[in-house]
Amino acid sequence: PLFFVLAGFFGCMILQRRGVKAFLQDRLLRIGLTLVVFASIFDLLYPPFDFELGHLWFLYYLMGVCALASGAAWVMARAIVVRNLARALAWPAKRPAGLVIYLLPLIAVTPFARFQGWAIIPEAFGEFHPLPFLYYCLWFGMGAALYWHKETLATFRQWPLIIGSFVVAVLSMFGGFEALFAPDIFEGQWYDWAIYSVLSTAAWCLFFIGLCLRLLNGQNRVVSWLVELSYPIYILHVQPSVIIGAIFLGMGWSAGLAFWPTVAGAFISSVAGYYVLIKFTPLDWLLAGPRKAWFRPQWVGLWRSA
Repeated sequence: PLFFVLAGFFGCMILQRRGVKAFLQDRLLRIGLTLVVFASIFDLLYPPFDFELGHLWFLYYLMGVCALASGAAWVMARAIVVRNLARALAWPAKRPAGLVIYLLPLIAVTPFARFQGWAIIPEAFGEFHPLPFLYYCLWFGMGAALYWHKETLATFRQWPLIIGSFVVAVLSMFGGFEALFAPDIFEGQWYDWAIYSVLSTAAWCLFFIGLCLRLLNGQNRVVSWLVELSYPIYILHVQPSVIIGAIFLGMGWSAGLAFWPTVAGAFISSVAGYYVLIKFTPLDWLLAGPRKAWFRPQWVGLWRSA
């Protein structure tokens, strides 16, 4: 959900600054084509080739959400009624307390999107679950509303709200676990768990966004480097995590003891993979986009010079 909130915020920023056509072209390249290329590569590594999405299901749904956002932006630019409706839907984001309104439809959808606590996700190209897809659309919409009321972000960075969000997140998380494992969960208790689930998720999102706004002021080379690494590491991290974790478990380590060494090893392996396989190859053109990629497509005749 936090990924979709951020995608909604920055997606609206690109739509406003560069327009619908540029937004859709960028998303088709950096999300759509990236998904097809890397999902195919990972699928070939684990035959048979059956169009599996694996952990890249997030990009599969995000591409669909971006397509809907492009269509909505195109209609808004041509229909005053739709534009006014969008403003009305974004109105609750003017104040942090107003975000509670967005949680109501999320609570209604959550039991159908996260059955028994597990997220219902597409496992292969062509697979689609309408209610889980709607669940992530709603988080994307919350991020979009926050973009149109950016002044609300100034409130997020206040310590009372950051600390309060953390407390609500932790308490709701434990309340959700208790409700999930209750013996009468199948006797009408799903919405008790759904309320805890949505509250905890929203509070964690609010906490991390507020904490970053509070602690990160101005340019920071380390943060810029981590931002550059974030997308490639998301793409590459699963295989190193599985291999390194299996090595530690094979040595007799417990899962708890192997956790942090596996995280560190997967991070280092993913960073190395980024610089060896992506950074200086045409794949960087996909992940970073033509504007930011070190590898320029025109060097091999794939793109005209600006």
